[in-house]
Amino acid sequence: MGQMVGGIGIMIFGIVYFFMVILSRGKGESPTTSQTTKKDGAWPAGGKDSPGWGEFPFVVPIKTFRTKVVGVTRRGRQPQLRRMLEQLDDDYYVDVELVRDPNNKHDPNAIKVINEETGKQIGFISAGVAVGLAKQMDAGYRVVASVVDILGAWDEEITTLGCLLEIAIYEPRQRDG
Repeated sequence: MGQMVGGIGIMIFGIVYFFMVILSRGKGESPTTSQTTKKDGAWPAGGKDSPGWGEFPFVVPIKTFRTKVVGVTRRGRQPQLRRMLEQLDDDYYVDVELVRDPNNKHDPNAIKVINEETGKQIGFISAGVAVGLAKQMDAGYRVVASVVDILGAWDEEITTLGCLLEIAIYEPRQRDG
């Protein structure tokens, strides 16, 4: 049910955006990011590294995929996931920042997953995914991630929650000049 509602919301957003573009052409202007984003410049995912910039606020990612966050049961991270679950009740997603951790003693490709709102770490990208993703991040590709589901939240008896991310990879930004 939730996915269907989310899909309908995205369809409605697309239709509204389409009409904003058509109507703005008559005025000789294009819609700004603030006119076309869901919240604080972060639609569909992104925060400060949002893919939207310049005249046209949306850039198509070269790849999107979903993956689970690992390490969510360590170092008191479960309460952080419970707070994110409350955020997901209000929004379709929760922005997270992916931060390279090349000095990690267990994995030089390690990528931390940080809740953008609180600045707290909720876990890591799995080593199998991080090996390729770290190379892209190091090469300048923009990687944007959002929490799309808190796993295990459907059953109140489950005390350990998991986290599902949607990750989008964009071409490196082109420098002017």
